[in-house]
Amino acid sequence: MTGTSPTTPVLVTGAGPSGLVAALALLRNGIPVRIITKETEHRIGQQLFHLLGVPQVEQTSSPVLPNRFYREGSLEPEKTFMVAPYTEPTPAIPYYNPRLIGQETLEAILRDRLAELSLQVEFGTELRTLEQDDNRVLAHVVKTENGVEVTDTIEASYLIGADGAKGVTRKQLGLSFVGETRENFHLLTGDICLDSNDIDREHFHFFGNPQGTYIILRPTDEVGPDGYQFILSPGKRYSTNQMLHDQDLLMRCISEVSTAKVQLKYLRWISDFRVHSLTGGQGLNSGVQDALNLAWKIALVYKERLPVIADMLNITTELLNRTVEMTNSTVETAYRRGPLLYMLGVNYRYSSIPGVLIAGDRAPDAPNLVKVGTSGEETRLFDIFQPYCHTVLIFSSDEGYVGAVLSAIPKFDKSVIRSVAIVAASGTLPSAAGAELVVRDQNAHAHSAYLVTDGENKVVVVRPDGAVGAIVHGAEARVSPLINVTVFLLYKSSATPGLITGTTVTVNAWSTG
Repeated sequence: MTGTSPTTPVLVTGAGPSGLVAALALLRNGIPVRIITKETEHRIGQQLFHLLGVPQVEQTSSPVLPNRFYREGSLEPEKTFMVAPYTEPTPAIPYYNPRLIGQETLEAILRDRLAELSLQVEFGTELRTLEQDDNRVLAHVVKTENGVEVTDTIEASYLIGADGAKGVTRKQLGLSFVGETRENFHLLTGDICLDSNDIDREHFHFFGNPQGTYIILRPTDEVGPDGYQFILSPGKRYSTNQMLHDQDLLMRCISEVSTAKVQLKYLRWISDFRVHSLTGGQGLNSGVQDALNLAWKIALVYKERLPVIADMLNITTELLNRTVEMTNSTVETAYRRGPLLYMLGVNYRYSSIPGVLIAGDRAPDAPNLVKVGTSGEETRLFDIFQPYCHTVLIFSSDEGYVGAVLSAIPKFDKSVIRSVAIVAASGTLPSAAGAELVVRDQNAHAHSAYLVTDGENKVVVVRPDGAVGAIVHGAEARVSPLINVTVFLLYKSSATPGLITGTTVTVNAWSTG
């Protein structure tokens, strides 16, 4: 059976975290979406999610536990240390410390959020081929209905390929996947339920020889009260392929390497597949940030994010090298993860100026902002920023100055631009100053984070993905917004069929576990 579906503004192929985030961000931008995956059922397997209105991700995730390394062949602890030492959050950076969440749990949360917006993942729908012209993309898919294979053609203005490095989209477009395969380096990973009194749930446990066979066990209640995520290096001692299909061999390896008394209760899944080096833990993080960026400006995402991803791949490859080459004496250095891997420094500028906020940086948060005209109601910048509009922050207590800046904004669609006037604690500005929202920075958190001095006028434009798009100082702000706002028109056109159409873009979606 064959058929043709009516035109869809955006078709997303792949329902992993990157595809789900792309669909969610597009829906929040008011753009209808379809999302398909060849999988017949769902996978068993911080600031961005706050921006997307999914607080359950942070609420469900868990902090990073300390690493505990044991003397080879014993249960005697040799070293215990934090991979990511705790850093006290600040008003500007409330989500500083890394947290962990399984991909299965993350995907379930995102699917629930999509369902709230009336979108269901179309499972069992496989993209086979695609073709495109100046006006559209035609996606030829196959699905099974009541045991009968049905072919369908989905017509879309855009197609976002989030079906992975080995997916159809990348192959059809002839896109390369930069990286390397180390044939002599094998890791198995999976989720397992174990019964053991020798292994506590307060540490990441590392057993074995860093240069040979070793196993890492991370306790996680997402798998169950007795659940662990494991990473296992078979070394030369065990067969990788055999262990994938032999639970008895897997358990014998865990028991022999850890020397702990363990009993297998349930193996949920095991895999040796990994595209992005897991030593940095950045594959999924990079993919979902690409997806959010892609949702509001499809035409520019590849150009902007490519240098960022290249830098992150260099970092994680360096970490992989350290991990492969580590010895007992260098194990702490090999596993230590610094602020570079928190991705708080990921930005869209191409120069490094410490202590200076410039266009391209992540927009800081600022809590305890009092809404003028209310009885003390408070808000924060992270609640003001939205993934479907640019936010123009106007730091000033001068009503005439605010009015002059706002005079440029009415020329553009209100659905993509929001204006917020931020008044110093000692300043005054009536709530009817013309901005959509006026807030008082009672604790100076916003002025401090955005480097605004007493009496200074400044305009900061924040993009839908939470990055600073433009900063204008003083009197320049009366004219410059007319120039800066042209970026908004690019966003508007990229979401309008007929202006930039027939576009197929891939989003990096490297993590599978």
